[in-house]
Amino acid sequence: MPSALQSPRVYAGEVASAAKWWASSMRQHDLSQQELNTFEQALRTGMEARCDGHWYPSDPRRGSGHRSIVNDLKIDPLLISAAATARIRDVASRLPRAVLWINPGAVRVQVEGERALQVLYPEAPAPSCGAGKSGDSSSNGSDEEVV
Repeated sequence: MPSALQSPRVYAGEVASAAKWWASSMRQHDLSQQELNTFEQALRTGMEARCDGHWYPSDPRRGSGHRSIVNDLKIDPLLISAAATARIRDVASRLPRAVLWINPGAVRVQVEGERALQVLYPEAPAPSCGAGKSGDSSSNGSDEEVV
């Protein structure tokens, strides 16, 4: 089944970014690195399954609610499952109250009490000093100047 093998690669960057955020946001004073790694990998696997069949690059917000991961009034079953795999107890109290959206080309999180969304993916772009001048892909390699 080629599609099953290709699907995770389509959203691998977004899923990895989201799983890393949840794992690194966990209160971990009494957890081993192995437990955190297991949690992150289990979460990544669960997120890939959630995204499979619900990934629309031409309409990135379509299916956004289905792909979101929530720790708010209720904790998302993916977080519970990943914590159980890693044998981490009290996962809801270890994680920030937040909603994380995984969309094609973008991962954003809204943490309770913060006004602004955090952009997790793509990572912050490099400074754009001089962008659009030489090397601009819209010039099609010609020497003509656009005035």
